[in-house]
Amino acid sequence: MIRTVLLLLAGCLLCASEALDRLPVLHQGRVKPLAVAAEEVITAVTGRPNFALPVLQDGQRIPGPDRIPAVRLLMSWMAEPLVWRERPLAWLPFIPLREQLKVPGQWATLPELEAGRSLLEAAARKRQSSDTGGMKLVWTALDESAMQTWGRMWELDDALAGRPLSLAPLVFDAASENWVLQRAMPLMQRSGRGWHDRVLQQVQARASEQQADALRRTDPWLTFEDVVWRPDPLLGGEGSPYQTLLTAGAELQRAWSAGDASATEAAATLLTAELRRLGEAHTAWLRSNGASQVAAYPSATRIDAELSYRQARPFTLAWIVFALGGVLSAVGLARGTRGWMWRSGVALTALGCLACIGGLGARLAISSWGAVTNLYETLVFVSLVTGVLGLVLAWTGRRPAYVVAAAIGAALCAMVGEAMPPDLGSHIGQLQPVLRSKLWLWVHVKVVVASYAAFVLAWVLGNWSLARAAWRRQPVPADESLAIYRCLQVGVVLIAAGTLLGGVWADQAWGRFWGWDPKEVWALVILLVYLIPLHLRYIGGVGPTGDELVRRELHPRRRPARLRHG
Repeated sequence: MIRTVLLLLAGCLLCASEALDRLPVLHQGRVKPLAVAAEEVITAVTGRPNFALPVLQDGQRIPGPDRIPAVRLLMSWMAEPLVWRERPLAWLPFIPLREQLKVPGQWATLPELEAGRSLLEAAARKRQSSDTGGMKLVWTALDESAMQTWGRMWELDDALAGRPLSLAPLVFDAASENWVLQRAMPLMQRSGRGWHDRVLQQVQARASEQQADALRRTDPWLTFEDVVWRPDPLLGGEGSPYQTLLTAGAELQRAWSAGDASATEAAATLLTAELRRLGEAHTAWLRSNGASQVAAYPSATRIDAELSYRQARPFTLAWIVFALGGVLSAVGLARGTRGWMWRSGVALTALGCLACIGGLGARLAISSWGAVTNLYETLVFVSLVTGVLGLVLAWTGRRPAYVVAAAIGAALCAMVGEAMPPDLGSHIGQLQPVLRSKLWLWVHVKVVVASYAAFVLAWVLGNWSLARAAWRRQPVPADESLAIYRCLQVGVVLIAAGTLLGGVWADQAWGRFWGWDPKEVWALVILLVYLIPLHLRYIGGVGPTGDELVRRELHPRRRPARLRHG
């Protein structure tokens, strides 16, 4: 225990190894820097990207004063798994579940979770039965928390064993394929190592002429456990093509265990070069055998770009400058002048738009897909379009209130996105196969999400106009009412176009234009709901809000016209 704590502290004090942070690993279907993957694993288990080890106080486990970087913590987990099994690491936020599992505090040890395995597994089976069998089961908050904790238990068990992060492909050329099929397979046994089990399950049962094809489809990778912490003896056998890889892994293991920062840096650099060589060879090998959908192994530039993106946090900067821009432009507009405060608000709003463009561009370069693939990116894109649309309309329509509404609406959207848990959006993940169409992901999704931005701008502008009218005890000015009307027009045109484009995409992907899918139905509902006020205004059914209210306020003794003449 003392040795583990000393090694962990040594890793923190010797400062982060930049080469170790950039080490490319395969996690959740995508090759990414070790620093990013470690943060995702630590967040999934502990609920925090930088975890502070809990201490016992008044019978409760509370977070300690010092937070441990994700890479250091995950490497320590893999290096000393038996020690970390006894430490409270798995997040348990739901108090009733803690009481049933008899866990003191918000974090549980792996043995404590395993003691309540029957309860957690029952919740997982209940959800599976409800999803696959069509059964209408009562799903409670306790069931939801138990199912999430079941996932955390397995995530923690894999992390302690070094299994969630893969380093190198098992097959990367003809020589490695022949070695696996002819030399390694007769010696394999189901020992719990991931690549052994996958190869035996998917390949061994097939006829000899199909084994190579099955091995390519299975595409097993070697993990940290196989290469660094507990090297697989089979990989070091005679004629093995993995000798260089195992040597680099052993150097990293020795340097880390000794707490030598410079040696860790050198070993990580050596291992990174070997991983990149194997990864690029793996991509070329699969493509030469007819696999056209294989993603290219990320370059060093892309790895560095992802690390820089995580450190820069452009969307945090975006909502801060948007909020400042909204405040300054509102104060400048309230004073009735367009002095330095007003100009500063416009400049900050434009700066927020640039921050959003930079952040979305970085995510696009990292993932190579369209930059609106989940709720987090949707909120950020809405923030960007709200800011841009407000600035454009303010410039073309000569209405400064657009800038105030744009900055406030953009700040709210970006703030909500940044407040979301990292595992629900900010982590860059994989797309479902049906969504992997760059054309429709750029055309349909962007158009629909842009319509949300127009509606957000109309909403903020409407509330801003009502607040000003109430404060001044005057009706909403006709020009502000027209500005809201223009925003609604833009939004309706975009949502109508996006709905039609979605139908075309559905026809190409599923063979039908319209199937009353919930997303299709609610897109139609949005269109119809916003068409109502536009139609009523067009036919003269509604006008600027507040006319009658102000008339009664100014002339309390006057009766409404319908009563005077009735």
